[in-house]
Amino acid sequence: MCELGLIVSDLDGTLLGKYSAILPENAAALRRASEKGVHVAIASGRLAGVCSRIARDMGLKNCHILGLNGAHVLARPFGETLSLHPYPDALRAKCLALLEELGCAYNLYTRDGVYTNQPLDEEGRARFRRHFERSGCEVVFAQSPARASEGAPCMKLMVKRMGEEAAYRRAEETLRAMPEVELTTSGPHNFEAMLRGVGKAQAVRELAARLNVPMERVMACGDYDNDVEMLRCCGLSTAMGNAAQDAKDAARFVTRTNEEAGVGWAVNAALDGAWERLKK
Repeated sequence: MCELGLIVSDLDGTLLGKYSAILPENAAALRRASEKGVHVAIASGRLAGVCSRIARDMGLKNCHILGLNGAHVLARPFGETLSLHPYPDALRAKCLALLEELGCAYNLYTRDGVYTNQPLDEEGRARFRRHFERSGCEVVFAQSPARASEGAPCMKLMVKRMGEEAAYRRAEETLRAMPEVELTTSGPHNFEAMLRGVGKAQAVRELAARLNVPMERVMACGDYDNDVEMLRCCGLSTAMGNAAQDAKDAARFVTRTNEEAGVGWAVNAALDGAWERLKK
């Protein structure tokens, strides 16, 4: 087995436990890897500021941040922006006009914030805001995220399965047919619309090249559809025990579940050269 050079982990369903809990075993294993000279990165659909806060809370001072599925990449938590991939203005307008016409519930992510029209009560809004605490990210509730965010770059759209199912389906079908857009999902109740060619896999390739780490020495950990291409392109890809089947099929190894600190288990196995601990 080749030497480990870079570890990239998804957050939800992977590095984080229930209710977005940081598991000490995972944090300790990633710090151990960093101390041994292995590069560490977080790749998530979450905003780069939220990823940065989680990395900081884990004690990962030099962790690379691949936020918004790779659309916003930072050199380190709350650090220098290495790359930014917003929607072109015409495409932004076209996609938002569709969602507004259909009356879809959606989140619009900018570089440093989120605009949403989800029909949430006060308790739901409070829970939503908590996801963005201590991240430097703005949260705006608006009847029309398109109008409220006018002038701000659109980095990602997440359409929620709320309201009329027919509208959700039509939005999905129409956006999927656009050649400039690529759809993925981070869960069964949403889909995410990204600029085509922007994703975790491409961001990992670019980061590995910047760090002079061959892709066969990259360990990627993930659990869902928006991790599949990243798992396929990394030589030491590892799916979680709780992962969707497509993610398991794309990975070379399978570790424990996220609730069992599967990332920490896999990282320690890799650092110890004990790959036999990981099943497939």
